[in-house]
Amino acid sequence: SRLLLRIDRPLREGEVADARTFATDSRGVSYNRCYQMYAGDELVAEAYSSWALLNFVEHKLVRVGETEQLGGESEPPLRLDMPMREPFPPAEMFETLGTREVYFSDADINGHLNNTKYLNWLCDCVPDILHKTLRTANIGFVTEAPLGERLTVLKNAPRLYAAVCKPDFPISTPALFQRSDRVALTDRPDTAAMLAALEAGDAAALCVSVKNVFEQVLPDGQRTRIEDIKHALLVHGAECAAMTGSGSAVFGLFREEDVCRAACGALRSAELQTFCTIFV
Repeated sequence: SRLLLRIDRPLREGEVADARTFATDSRGVSYNRCYQMYAGDELVAEAYSSWALLNFVEHKLVRVGETEQLGGESEPPLRLDMPMREPFPPAEMFETLGTREVYFSDADINGHLNNTKYLNWLCDCVPDILHKTLRTANIGFVTEAPLGERLTVLKNAPRLYAAVCKPDFPISTPALFQRSDRVALTDRPDTAAMLAALEAGDAAALCVSVKNVFEQVLPDGQRTRIEDIKHALLVHGAECAAMTGSGSAVFGLFREEDVCRAACGALRSAELQTFCTIFV
């Protein structure tokens, strides 16, 4: 029902690998197993999986303890430093990458898509896969895909991390609206382009469209401080940066969580609070 996989390095052509597997802590109707793969003495991959047993006679799942110990002696579970479940964005945040039918060569003995095929199918849909390396995988098996069924492969919008920086001065929203009434605002954000970028999962196009017209009507001192924070975020790896709403907080979008956290740590001071968040 679930597979977590971590690959420390790919195996080379002709390289000999040894695999070991063992049962681990199980409860309820989940039977858990762990796997390790070695190239010589080097650990190159680990995996954790959950399985279910079905009693075909009584048409029910078999609970742990209702059958003999499976797969030898139990050992402590591996710690892969991966979440057991990943939060899924709403359905409208996905786009179709392709469709594929379950053929005879894809099926297991029960006539369902073999669970070893799912990861291959997903990798087939990754753009420029030859120049990328799979490091981790988290697969949850929800229901069977029978022989002849056509499956649709979807891609979600890019995961970005946001560094939010709050300077030590407030900005009056009413006063900012009054100032905006006296200024011809230019360089407005393209909302339609931002929505299209979200739908397409295009982080680069999204970041190009990030703007805030209120920055144009800030008093000189505040505008200088906001621009300094934006510049610092960009220097520390942000894809884009802008003031939030009517301020005074500023945010920057990052592709990597560790880069976002490093930026927050570098910019944090008595005059500037910083927070690392997930863009959803």
